[in-house]
Amino acid sequence: MTSETNDADLAFFTPAVKPMLHRLDSFENYSRKRGGSVKTQLSSREAAFIAGQDAFYVAAIGEDRWAYTQRHRGPKGFLRVLDATTLGFASMADCRRYISPGNALLFLIDHASPARLKIWADAEVSEDASIVEKPAKTPGHGRATHLAFLFHVRAFGWKQTLLGATCIEPASFAAEYANKI
Repeated sequence: MTSETNDADLAFFTPAVKPMLHRLDSFENYSRKRGGSVKTQLSSREAAFIAGQDAFYVAAIGEDRWAYTQRHRGPKGFLRVLDATTLGFASMADCRRYISPGNALLFLIDHASPARLKIWADAEVSEDASIVEKPAKTPGHGRATHLAFLFHVRAFGWKQTLLGATCIEPASFAAEYANKI
C-alpha cells in the first residue's frame, strides 16, 4: 500500500462542491489537492502530533442520518496510532459515549502552534478484549475499559494556521481587538 492516493476529488470535492468552489473563487486555493494526491498513511510526524494531544473532535452521521460532533478527552496519548492506517482509543467502563460505525472526521487541534490535523476515517467499534487492550495501554488510564473505538484512515491533511492566509492571523487579530473586547 502506498502512502498517497489520487482520489482527492473523491475525498474532498464532491460534484456538488466543485461548482461552489469555482463560484466563490476559492478553487485555486485547493489546487494542490485537485489532480494531486492526499496522504493515506500516518508518518512519524502525525504519530508525534497525535501522541501530544489530550483531546480531539470526531464528527459522524448516525444511523438516523443526523450529524453529530463529540469532543473526546483523556491523558496525552489516549488516542493512539496503532499502525500507519489505524487509530484507536479505549472507552472507559463508566463512560457511556458511543461513536457510530462508518464515515468519521477527526479533528486534532493544537491551539498553541496553531496546527490542525484533519483525518477522514472509517469508524469501528469493538468489544473484543484482544482489540480493546491495544488502545487501552495508555499511561494515566487505570480504569476498566469495555470498548475500543478504531479509526481506519482513508485520508488526512494538515492546516498550519487556524484562520488561513486570506483571513486575519491570530496575532494581528489579538493586537487589533485587545482594547475593543
